[in-house]
Amino acid sequence: MTIWGGVNRFLVKTRGAILTEFAFCVPVLFILILYIYDATLMSRYYKQTEQVACQIINMLQNVSQKRNDKRITKTDLQNILIAAYLTIYPDTAFSSLAGGHKYGHFPEIFMYYVKGNDDGSASVVWGIIIHLWNYNVVLDTPNKVRVDKRESSNGRSRINMKQNVSPNLIFDKLQIEKGETKIIIESCLSYSRNSRYFWGNGTSCSKISERQAFGFNLISPKAYTRSGTQDSAYFHSTVIFTPKTGLFDENATL
Repeated sequence: MTIWGGVNRFLVKTRGAILTEFAFCVPVLFILILYIYDATLMSRYYKQTEQVACQIINMLQNVSQKRNDKRITKTDLQNILIAAYLTIYPDTAFSSLAGGHKYGHFPEIFMYYVKGNDDGSASVVWGIIIHLWNYNVVLDTPNKVRVDKRESSNGRSRINMKQNVSPNLIFDKLQIEKGETKIIIESCLSYSRNSRYFWGNGTSCSKISERQAFGFNLISPKAYTRSGTQDSAYFHSTVIFTPKTGLFDENATL
């Protein structure tokens, strides 16, 4: 009886230790699973915007090649935004209500025309934003896509609109020779916590965080925010290319 009593006491103590370890490990395991999910989702978003940037370049380089006038037009840019982002918004990037976007977030493209100077420096000649930042317009056709010229840097972009500076002060991966022309394409997804913006179901964006909007559990994506606003951009992918002759000049396409 003494032996079996000792065994029983040992089993009770062991069972208690196992339950304690189980109670500790399960939450840790659950958090780890959520983190792995978030990390995978984060990687997917960046791969998607990178694919978008590459598709934009392909379309810019080829869309006008059978026309007599090779210059890229505003209509070209509007259609390119919609077509390139079909991989992320396969049904539609639009919503039926003013200020509303079906998924809450929506596409945005930054484009910059950069020239290399004789002294080895570089200058951003112009910048353009192609976007759906409209809170009082029904976004139902590509011609509602806005194409706006930028005179200065925008906090939602990683590119610095500087003149006569070292190329890496414009963008850390920019390399450009004197007299050379480059186009920088920056694709991203934008979201605003401003109460003027809505999801497609009418829910105010002010009530849904960017973490929730993009489907994350624990991780909040890095935001690039325009100063003084609640307007931010996420998952930037940047590609630099040399445009074909005649596509662009030193005046921004509008």
